[in-house]
Amino acid sequence: MKNLLYITPRLDGSGGLPKMFSVKTKYLVEKMGYQITILTTNARSNFYFFDFSKATIRNQLIPGKGLFYFYNYLKIVKQQIKEQNPDIIVIVDNGLKGLLLPYFLKNKKNTLIFEQHSHRYYADFEEKTSFLKKIKQKVLNSFVDISIAKVDQLVVLTPESKLEWKTKKCIAIPNPVWFTPFYQNALTQKRAIAVGRQVYEKGFDLLLSIWKKVVADYPDWILDVYGEKDQELGLEKLAQKLHLEKNVHFHAPVLSIFEKYKEASVFLMTSRHEGFGMALIEAMACGLPCIAFDCPTGPREIIENGKNGFLIPMFDQEEYAIKVKEILAQMDLRLQMGNQAVQSVERFKLDVVMQQWDALYNSLQ
Repeated sequence: MKNLLYITPRLDGSGGLPKMFSVKTKYLVEKMGYQITILTTNARSNFYFFDFSKATIRNQLIPGKGLFYFYNYLKIVKQQIKEQNPDIIVIVDNGLKGLLLPYFLKNKKNTLIFEQHSHRYYADFEEKTSFLKKIKQKVLNSFVDISIAKVDQLVVLTPESKLEWKTKKCIAIPNPVWFTPFYQNALTQKRAIAVGRQVYEKGFDLLLSIWKKVVADYPDWILDVYGEKDQELGLEKLAQKLHLEKNVHFHAPVLSIFEKYKEASVFLMTSRHEGFGMALIEAMACGLPCIAFDCPTGPREIIENGKNGFLIPMFDQEEYAIKVKEILAQMDLRLQMGNQAVQSVERFKLDVVMQQWDALYNSLQ
């Protein structure tokens, strides 16, 4: 029995990372006999949207600020390592503290894996960076490269993501499709679907502008958006400003999201950046043609442009709207792309992906 210790900030949300933690830990315990402990350090509540009954969760809040905060973080992590005595430590924390952690943990006794679940340079898409900030970030990136070089294996989600790192100890293992339905959708309902947390990176503000152009010609189509809501982002107000109240419906996240994919005829993604694009493979497994911006670093690894969906040049809203209308107008095209979508995500089936993780863990023993 292998004993794994995962280190991550929090699992109490409904996003892709908690979902993958739930799926992977359940499979490793039930199918492969692993023992798993998860240390979380920034949990906001003790309520879990997903099922973590197969793992032991240790919630620890880190006191202090700055260097004192990092000192306490390191102290808590080392204490858990001492108590759990894991065969392998898996760090899943894309924040600076997580990226620097391998430098302070690596020794002959500890076997370390670092999982990177986002585009490394996502900050470049989310804020205007001054010259001084660029210099500071360059220095920090140098320290991160030194730290990550200490791990026994860096795991990213796509081959493209490997190019962001200097270490040669890097492999790509994708996220899996976590549910079993692989089928051809009827694609007859006049509904589009988008899935994700209401955060800037998901680009739902761009999607609403695009949808405004679409419903000008297709006023009887509805866009359903599923994900954690954020009033500060103001998406519902933007929908009202664009007079889309009748054509856009915002929904809370649901566990059985595949049931919602079955009610739609096309999946839309307008992310500014992605670590992978898990919602894409979910939608494809449910037979939906997909449209996404060609953002770093996931969609181009999943969508074959013109075959199972469309890849749109970044921020080209006019072209995006044209392709949406093309799919809405042509039933034959929807069915053709939906069928190709199902076939193209066979490589992401849960059993296939989890065998890759098992092989990795075995190779490090």
